[in-house]
Amino acid sequence: MNIRSMLLTFLVMPALIVGCQHLPAVDNSIDQIQSNLVAKDFTSALVNLPGYAPLTTTVQLRPASTVFGDHLMSELRTAGYGIQTIGKNDSGPMMVSYASTLFNEESPKTVGFRVRVGGVELGREYEIRHDRLFPITGMSVVGVALSSEPLDDSIFDYNRWNERDLLAQGDLDKIENTQRSGGPDFDPNISQDARVVDIESMDKIKENISSPPSTAEVAKHKLTESILTENHSENWQAVAADPVPLNEGADLSKSSNSQSDMGWARNQNMSEIGQSNFTEFLTEYAVLSESILLFPHDSLRLGRANKIFLRNWAKLFDAKTDLISVIGCSHGNSDLHNGNRFLSVGRANRVKEELIVVGVPPENVLDEGCWTTSHQDAHPRRGVIITHRRKT
Repeated sequence: MNIRSMLLTFLVMPALIVGCQHLPAVDNSIDQIQSNLVAKDFTSALVNLPGYAPLTTTVQLRPASTVFGDHLMSELRTAGYGIQTIGKNDSGPMMVSYASTLFNEESPKTVGFRVRVGGVELGREYEIRHDRLFPITGMSVVGVALSSEPLDDSIFDYNRWNERDLLAQGDLDKIENTQRSGGPDFDPNISQDARVVDIESMDKIKENISSPPSTAEVAKHKLTESILTENHSENWQAVAADPVPLNEGADLSKSSNSQSDMGWARNQNMSEIGQSNFTEFLTEYAVLSESILLFPHDSLRLGRANKIFLRNWAKLFDAKTDLISVIGCSHGNSDLHNGNRFLSVGRANRVKEELIVVGVPPENVLDEGCWTTSHQDAHPRRGVIITHRRKT
C-alpha cells in the first residue's frame, strides 16, 4: 500500500494518541515558522467547535518535547484557553495530545497532523513545497458537531504569495517541489478553492436544463473562471464519530426499490418535502460514515482537496453491499438566477461524477438536492453531504 493512500485512515479514524507524540522526521522537515502555522490552524478550528469556547475551557498539557508542542501550547494560551500543566504520566478531561506523520518522503513531501482535545479529534494534511506548508485537505473533525463558522486559511496566504513570486521569477530550482499530480486542475496563480464559473456563461446553460449540467456540457459552453475575492474558505470536513457496525451479505440487485425506479424523485427539493427522496429505500441501510464537502460561493468547482478526499474515501466502498447518498446544498443569497437550485443539484452531480471517476458504480449513488433562499441550520449553506451506507 502506498504511504499516501493511508491518509484517509489517518484523518478519520479515532486513534489513541499517547502523550505528545511527534515523529522526528516531521520536525526535521518544517521550520519553526511553519510549525507555528499548523498550531494556529488547529487552534482556530478548535475555538469554533461547540463546547470548546476558550474563555470557559481549561485544557491539560504534558510538558512539550517537540517544536510543535511548544507552539500549540502557546497558541492555545493566546486564544484564551486555561492551561493546566500536568505530569507526563497524568491525564485530564480536556487532555491535549497530538501526533504527526510524514506520508511521503519524496518530493513533494506530505505531512499529516492530528490533535486531540478531550473527546474531539482534528486532523489535516499539508504539502511541503520549498520549505513551506500548504493545506491540501479540509480539517477533519471527529467527536463533535460541525462548526458553522468558516475555517480561516488566510494564515497561509504568505506561503501562497511567496510561491507565486517564485513562479513569476522562474526560479526552477526553488519551485521544483511545487509540481503536483492532477495536471490541468492545478493553477499556481489561483487559490485552490478560489475559482467560480462565469455567471453569464452559466445562465446560458441554466435556461434549458432540467437536470444538472454534465462535464461535457460545461466544456461545451467553455465556462471561464474568475478569482473569488474571499479571504476565508469554508473547508471543514465532518466525519461521524461512531460508525454503525458493518453488516455483510446484502445484494443490491435484489432490492424491489431500485434507483432507476426512483430517478424522478431526485428533482424534488428536500427543503420542500422535508425529507430525503429516498427515505423509505434507505431504511435498509446502516450509516457507516458521513462527510461534508464545501464549495466556493456560487461555484460548482469541486477542488483538489475534495478530490483527494473522495479518492481515498472510495477505497472503503464495496459495490456489492454499499450505497452512497449525495445531497447537494445551497442556502441563502446567490448572484445567479435561480442559483440555489442550480448550485444544489449541480454540486451533487459534480460529486457523483467524481465518485464514478474513482470507481464507484453510478447505480450505487443516490443524488438529490436541498435548496432555499434562506439559511438553514440543518444543512451546510454551500456544500454536499455524502453518506456511506451498507445493507443491513
